[in-house]
Amino acid sequence: MKSPPELVALVEEYRAGIESYLAKRDQIGMARSLPGLPPLRADFLVADVVKKLDEVDAKRAAVSVTNAPSATPAK
Repeated sequence: MKSPPELVALVEEYRAGIESYLAKRDQIGMARSLPGLPPLRADFLVADVVKKLDEVDAKRAAVSVTNAPSATPAK
């Protein structure tokens, strides 16, 4: 896999988050609760992985802003 050096850590965070989710999902199962019923363990697992991946998304957005080309037109 190829990625710019400044994104390698982010790619690793995405990979680790997804890998962790899959391992835990295999342990607890995929059954989710129906609307209106108390949440099951899988519901908490999904919420946790979404939160972690959202945090990585925010880091990625910050990196892309700092690496964005300047708005000043070239002469």
